[in-house]
Amino acid sequence: MLASVVTSLFLAAAPEDLWEANHPEWRVVGASRTSLPYLGREISFLWTEPEAQRMIAVDEAGLEVNWRAAFSAEKNLRREEKGAASEELWVYLRDKPDSTVVTVGIWAVAPTRTFERRDESSLREDVAKQASLDLAQLQLVLAAYGLEGQAATYAPSVVVAATKDTLLRGLAHEPAVDWIELAESEKVLFGVDADSVKFDGAYALGRRGTGQSIATVEPGKIHLSSVSPARWWNVPISSNLPGGSNATFHPARSDVRGQFSRISNDEHATRVAAVASYYFDGTRYSGAYESRLFSANPASESDFDFVGAYSWSLSTAAARIVNHSYGFRRDPRVESSSGQLFAVPPSRPYYLDQIVDSYSRNAATTHVQAVGNDKAPVVGWLGYNSIKVGGFDHVSTTSWADDRWWEDPFEPTRGSSYRNPPLSVTVVGGNLVTVVSDRELPEIVAVSVNRVSPKTTFPLPAGPDSNDLGETGTGTSFAAPQVAAVAALVMEEAPYLRIWPEAVKAILMASATNPVFRTNGSGAGSIPDFGEIRGVGVQYMDDRKTGAGGLSAAAAVSVARGSSGRVRYGMFSPAQPYGSVRESFILPTCRQRMRMVLAWSVSYGCNFCSTDADDVENEPTNRASLLNANIIAYDSSGRRLGISRSIHNNYEIIDVPTPSGQFVRLDVYGAAAGMRPEYYGLAMHCYSVDGQGIPNSD
Repeated sequence: MLASVVTSLFLAAAPEDLWEANHPEWRVVGASRTSLPYLGREISFLWTEPEAQRMIAVDEAGLEVNWRAAFSAEKNLRREEKGAASEELWVYLRDKPDSTVVTVGIWAVAPTRTFERRDESSLREDVAKQASLDLAQLQLVLAAYGLEGQAATYAPSVVVAATKDTLLRGLAHEPAVDWIELAESEKVLFGVDADSVKFDGAYALGRRGTGQSIATVEPGKIHLSSVSPARWWNVPISSNLPGGSNATFHPARSDVRGQFSRISNDEHATRVAAVASYYFDGTRYSGAYESRLFSANPASESDFDFVGAYSWSLSTAAARIVNHSYGFRRDPRVESSSGQLFAVPPSRPYYLDQIVDSYSRNAATTHVQAVGNDKAPVVGWLGYNSIKVGGFDHVSTTSWADDRWWEDPFEPTRGSSYRNPPLSVTVVGGNLVTVVSDRELPEIVAVSVNRVSPKTTFPLPAGPDSNDLGETGTGTSFAAPQVAAVAALVMEEAPYLRIWPEAVKAILMASATNPVFRTNGSGAGSIPDFGEIRGVGVQYMDDRKTGAGGLSAAAAVSVARGSSGRVRYGMFSPAQPYGSVRESFILPTCRQRMRMVLAWSVSYGCNFCSTDADDVENEPTNRASLLNANIIAYDSSGRRLGISRSIHNNYEIIDVPTPSGQFVRLDVYGAAAGMRPEYYGLAMHCYSVDGQGIPNSD
């Protein structure tokens, strides 16, 4: 009896505690668990101090296990039962008639490849050629089933409509099919929004977007007619817009669901384009107004047509920046015909997210996306390799002290969407360490409220009402094109950034030093202690709704130029036998504070696997292919300044007071399952602070 009680108490303890009890020389500072339902097991991955040279995986009893063998067995058991069908698709169709037609994204079996970053034309040519080869066998299989769909130019994937019987009993078990998932989902237009921050400083540095290309992906056309009575059709937009007054790449046609959708001129599309490339009166400017601006218009709101819009933007328009402000509201549940609800994992990207990630990594394109105006956790735009943009309110002043996370005072349910992951703070070696599980979104914010302000540079284009001065447009849709415009400015400053989206992301996040203090709205208690936000050697992961901070065009261009920071870029090549990554960077010290941001790409091995076990095996930490990728900063004497150790983000941030000495050493370490090479960008931004340690707003 006593033995059974002792055993019960032993098994009730957390696996990491049991492992730590048998390894007193180690301290566990984080753990991530995954269930293997087909094997009936649960495995935990441990993060330790000091850092382990290998990936530590333990079972429920705290005993180390061969996780690769367990996940392989789990994957094989699931494949036998459900084939390549995603769990969402399988649950959705389970109780429906065999004749039910559904639109899906089908991925071909193809190894993950790493393309050398060389000249732009050969890169895209090589990527398109390889994707075409990977698709060839899949298209033969689809033809045998009498199916034809929309293929993505740069990804081995096809969007197609098929019956339940064909999908679950046929295609899901074809050797050439790697993964099948739901493609159709409810689409909802985001609200309009406005403004940008500190573009004048970027223009003073001589950058206006010359030679760069931005594509806006919107169902509506951009209207440029100067004689239209609707004033929002008469906004000044870059004269470099290809396609004339009704720029489009796609004629109206029937979509895959048999519905007819006619593309019309649209206020939302026009205002989004105006923010990306807008000039006001010859003296005040905002956006990359000398960039080439393209309008990519899907013929309907289906994923089928949005894949076509993305492909056109990259292949025909050859855009280096793609802005997507048209929102997708996705219910994170899948309902079967019996009324059962299946919860989709909150970190799982949707089909279009995965297409964007593939394009960004392989075709080296910078994608910018608005997180939405639901004032709630993000349910769309969960891809890793894009830049997710939220919004803040600048309150019509030049000071940063009163800036706040954007929420609509007239509509309580409306505001910038976000995701604040649960976190815990521990002390390691005398330093605070924030251990974050799940993802932090957005990654950066721009102004989402249009007000006349000396800090901003243009009013929102007026609406159809002649009395409408355009001062009421709000939302994150117009925050995103501000970020797209700044991406064009830094590419003009440093042309290599045109094919290095990871470095663009790192630069934008490193230079966003506006802390946006009021991260929880305008109510009481909404101004957290600045030390808590900024941290001392702690990453920017302190329950914030504004990501790395507020966008600054001037600071971003300054970092790209090298006058206020440094940029590094390259490729992590994980070493055998455990796929570990260990690299060091030497960065010069300057000014009062240093912010260092590391961002890396995410590849997909089994193309968005169907179980959590697959996530860990092929895309660890829910598709972040570098598992436990962390950064530690040291001063010239070897003293540790700070550490960033988040989970499920593919970026890390350290923001510390600049130490004495000539340099800071930044160590990057982690483990990568599958030993897949990944691209990275590293940006360091030096900035000044006032007497209270608050960043200067000049």
